[in-house]
Amino acid sequence: MCLLMTISLWNASLHFWKLRITGEYLANIVYEYWVNECGLDFGKCRRQSYDNAANMLGKYNGMHSKIREKNRFALYLPCAGHSLNFVGRTVVDCCLDAVNFFGVVQQLYNFFSGSTHRWAVLQSDLEEDSTVLKRLFNTRGEAHSKATSAVLEGHDSITSALDHMYEGVSEKSDTRREAGNLRDKMEE
Repeated sequence: MCLLMTISLWNASLHFWKLRITGEYLANIVYEYWVNECGLDFGKCRRQSYDNAANMLGKYNGMHSKIREKNRFALYLPCAGHSLNFVGRTVVDCCLDAVNFFGVVQQLYNFFSGSTHRWAVLQSDLEEDSTVLKRLFNTRGEAHSKATSAVLEGHDSITSALDHMYEGVSEKSDTRREAGNLRDKMEE
């Protein structure tokens, strides 16, 4: 899926296309849209910026090289948001404590969201206005922030829900074992 946002002095619009993911195909779709739909003079394009995916960056077949074939002045600049997210992700991956911490945050989400029963137990233990557990996304730093905040805010409630499942004789043995392991990790 590809999203293109066009902003001009007169309007802003969003367009979605289901795409084959070659750089040439992407370049043709974008070029046709800019020229035919937006009426832009492509010869005046001076920069192009998007994520750092291989189909965008390929030296010979990436979208940026195909666009430059049509306009040699359309220089590529990496998207600052994607680049900053990459830096943050790399920094986190260099610190074993951070890797382990975010691993536990994701394990908590996976454990509770993997079963409607476990999710209901968590919901019953959470305080009324508490944020529910959030999933981590490798490409979105904001998701790490929200997931961390949810665990911090609901720490006692999450631990209580894990205790209920660990001690619950009606729970499956795998559920009890995993709840106990997660509870122990939260206490570390």
